[in-house]
Amino acid sequence: MGGGLGGSSSLLISMLKAFFAFNQRPLPSVVELTNVAHHLEAKILKTPTGIQDYVPAIQGGISFIECGIEGVKTTCMDVDPEVWNAHFLLVFTGKSHHSGLNNFDVLTQATKKKPQTLNALQKLSEVAVDMKSLCQNQSWGDMPKLFEREYTNRLHLAPAFSSPEIQKLAGIASTFGISSVKICGAGGGGCVLIWCPSHQIKKQIEEQCYKEKFHPMTAKPVRKLS
Repeated sequence: MGGGLGGSSSLLISMLKAFFAFNQRPLPSVVELTNVAHHLEAKILKTPTGIQDYVPAIQGGISFIECGIEGVKTTCMDVDPEVWNAHFLLVFTGKSHHSGLNNFDVLTQATKKKPQTLNALQKLSEVAVDMKSLCQNQSWGDMPKLFEREYTNRLHLAPAFSSPEIQKLAGIASTFGISSVKICGAGGGGCVLIWCPSHQIKKQIEEQCYKEKFHPMTAKPVRKLS
């Protein structure tokens, strides 16, 4: 499941959509536009880029992205605003991160066939499959359990995916009975997603985050675009 939380990726997609509209050209398919965007950003930034941030920016909703032998395939599920507004809380740690460095380290270890890295990647793949099933079945109460599995195996890839700030946020969440948080992107800083049991607890966590000098975001999921 793509996170779609990359601000620069969303901005680039908006610019590309505007370019095609201005030139009265039909918008390419999701996969074609994704390819244009991530190759363009890689050229500008001079660093490898993935595709997971571009797909949700194109189609909204919850994106399921599959990278297989036949290439990239995407499907999209609409978002229920009532559910997500009650439970979804995105918090900025206050620390920036360099996603390329963490991801490059994982790629290096994988090419060296490091057992711990390969095992963690397999476990994370299983989490992704289970997350798709959770969303399709709308089993939202199981979200924290998947976050816990993802967090554990992410740290098996590299400790740098976490940080003192992320650990502190996880501690705040645990005081409200939440088993784990979701590291966004390559971690080490940036944003963390907390799935709250209720809207009331979400408000309480927001207040505690402000007290601890963290920055709860007003970001909300976008409904599936037509």
